[in-house]
Amino acid sequence: MSISRSRGACVLFAVTTLFPAIVLAFQSELRKAWEPDLSSETIVFLSYRVHDAAHWFGLLTALDAIWALLFIAVVLRASTLHDVFGKRFIAALLLAQAFALACMVASPFPMDSDQFAYVYYGDLTLRGINPYTAYDRPLALAPQEARIAVHWGNPPVVDRYGPAWTLANAAVLAPARETTAEAQARLERVFAAFAALLCTLVLVRIVPLVPWSESAIVAFALNPLVIVAVGNGGHNDIYLVLFGLIAWWLGSLGLFELAGVALATASCVKFAYGLFFPALLGYTYYVSRSLTRTALTIGTFLLAVVLFSLPLGIRTSLVAPALDWNAAHASRITHYLWRAVVHIPHLGGVPNAPFGSIVPLATVACALAIATLALRGRRSPALEIAMAPLILMVPPKIESWYGIMLTPLLLVKHRFALIVFVAMTLACQFLQSRLFLVSYDPYLIFTALVVLIVALLAEVRPIETAAPAGN
Repeated sequence: MSISRSRGACVLFAVTTLFPAIVLAFQSELRKAWEPDLSSETIVFLSYRVHDAAHWFGLLTALDAIWALLFIAVVLRASTLHDVFGKRFIAALLLAQAFALACMVASPFPMDSDQFAYVYYGDLTLRGINPYTAYDRPLALAPQEARIAVHWGNPPVVDRYGPAWTLANAAVLAPARETTAEAQARLERVFAAFAALLCTLVLVRIVPLVPWSESAIVAFALNPLVIVAVGNGGHNDIYLVLFGLIAWWLGSLGLFELAGVALATASCVKFAYGLFFPALLGYTYYVSRSLTRTALTIGTFLLAVVLFSLPLGIRTSLVAPALDWNAAHASRITHYLWRAVVHIPHLGGVPNAPFGSIVPLATVACALAIATLALRGRRSPALEIAMAPLILMVPPKIESWYGIMLTPLLLVKHRFALIVFVAMTLACQFLQSRLFLVSYDPYLIFTALVVLIVALLAEVRPIETAAPAGN
């Protein structure tokens, strides 16, 4: 069923300009209602919570729902839009994505406090203060740092991101280090938006491996979660995705050693994608049948990780954030599993500690199974689809923007992977943990249900040959 060029342009316009603009305008009114005063010596960080939001939550949800429906409509009609726009399809898509991101980049401050934490870490690093160290006394802060410290503390919360991001973030902020915290936070948004556009370009290069490539590209480029979390929040998850996609691309070209470097870079932005490393090695050996090239891939990955970690200390910037922190803070989903078990008769005394290893071990097992299937020349799409939600559940908390990490699902040669990506990113957009009381987080329940559905489907769907999930 064909549609005219004008109707296609109208749908693209509505998804990428009209409804983001409406949501942005509503958020601006919300800020005015809470009267943040940016001229003061402190920055007031607004936080979405139910008990503060009775007067606006319904309207914002309705606006997001309409935006989501239009987004789904474009995903479903992406191939038709491609036929309508022809060679200009990608250009139109990038222009629409850039405009939507620009709307969010230009939105007022403050709304999301993480971007100010990035500024805090960057400024401290530039002054020679290691953000990975837990200081036992207050630090001497610059004026812009003191404004941020009202929310993030002095000394600040210890940096738990990867060293590659921390160093790059400091380098990006260096020219603006004497400007206000708001100006630096805006710069964080700009670079994050630019990274999102680069992700779309990389997807354009590698997504044609799947038959629904137009829908997959649209599913990322115009995704409400990506547009809001990147443009409005400047979240650094987008850099993790960018280098993860580059690693996949390089691996598909047979440049396995460079893929190892790219995957190491992604893992040193946030550690979640390090779990894809076994799959990369399995695929490397399957394609090359060379122990030498597999060993070189291991070497380039480890060398890059070490080089990124050296400037701020391997123990402080790599080992502690990747191992110690997660060991002391089990993923929240395992707490819910434990709470369910202790309500079973005669199991009320079961300790919580053993449950902390369930999700990490399941994720590692899934990665090893993908690597094993790569060595055998067989792929299980269900495993690839299941691994992405498992990665989301490894951290001790789950935030809505973590859904951006699901982007590799778009490269799996199984239509259900595209469906899971769209469904879960929209679920993350709606069911933010900050919108609900701490004791109730429906996103966690939704995630668990998706994993269960994938596991059930694995019994009936045949094994397919597909691009590796770990590149």
